[in-house]
Amino acid sequence: ILNIAVIPEMRRCGMGKALLQWVIDRCEKVGTEKLYLEVRSSNAAAKGLYSSCGFKEIGKRRNYYSNPREDADILCREGK
Repeated sequence: ILNIAVIPEMRRCGMGKALLQWVIDRCEKVGTEKLYLEVRSSNAAAKGLYSSCGFKEIGKRRNYYSNPREDADILCREGK
C-alpha cells in the first residue's frame, strides 16, 4: 500500500484510524510480524495517528520527499 488518504471533509472523524486498523488487522491475521511506513517529518497529524496505532519511530530517510524537499521519519509497528 503506497498511501491511505481521507478526503478533507472526513478528516478528524476516525476514518483514517479505521482504515489503518483494518490494514493492521489483516496483516496480523496472516502472520505479519512488522509493519513499516514513512511519513513526512512535519506531518504531526499523521504521526499522531500512527503513534496511536502502535507505530514507533526507528529512523529517518534524509531528503525522501520533494516539493518541498523534506526528511521522512521511518516508523515500525511490531505484531502481537
